[in-house]
Amino acid sequence: MSLDVNNTSVPYRLGRLFAVLEKARKYANQSDLSNYYTDAMKTPSTMFPKLIQLVSSEAGGRYQNIIDDIVDSIDKFPDKLSFMERSLYTLSYAHQRNDFLEKKND
Repeated sequence: MSLDVNNTSVPYRLGRLFAVLEKARKYANQSDLSNYYTDAMKTPSTMFPKLIQLVSSEAGGRYQNIIDDIVDSIDKFPDKLSFMERSLYTLSYAHQRNDFLEKKND
């Protein structure tokens, strides 16, 4: 299975968003976000606004279009994700990271 940029499921979008924010921070040589992965999955409404703020315009620049595309399709960050939604979050996070790796290897 590969990245589905047309998937509008909020948990899928959130997993992708976390991967993109993480990549943007690494690109700008800023601190890693991996410590926030589980908290972002458990309490998206609390964590994602903070994470988006952490990605400064400098860090987000190269990835800002992807970030905007993902966030624009989310009406509201959910308070929590169910077990099944967490699975989708994890899957989409892996899909987005793999997509970045494939593009890097091309």
